[in-house]
Amino acid sequence: MYTAVPFSRALDRLESDRVAVRHYEWLRRGLERAGQTATPYLIALAWNSGLDAAVNGRSPAVAHDYAQRAVNLAEELERAARRRPWSRTGGGRSVVQGRRKLAMDLGLGALHDIRTVGSTA
Repeated sequence: MYTAVPFSRALDRLESDRVAVRHYEWLRRGLERAGQTATPYLIALAWNSGLDAAVNGRSPAVAHDYAQRAVNLAEELERAARRRPWSRTGGGRSVVQGRRKLAMDLGLGALHDIRTVGSTA
């Protein structure tokens, strides 16, 4: 378990982000222990189908579809970040904030942190 916070706080964005980051790190370590490179695709695959299924090649087709969509999203967000300066001007939201919100809204958890350009957010 990643937290002792009650489930009633699941809608608290800060708490859910903390849990998502812990889960991402657990998946990353598990993939690395299994001799896999923790690519965005494999992280998303393990996120959706479970670590054992991803490592052992038993993820269902729907999980592979999810992983590909997650990678496509990450790549599109990376392209958008390159096209737009990293500032809070023009609408009051930075690219990093927009990427984080989109990733979390889509249930991608910490995947928004993978392969970002010029950012540690």
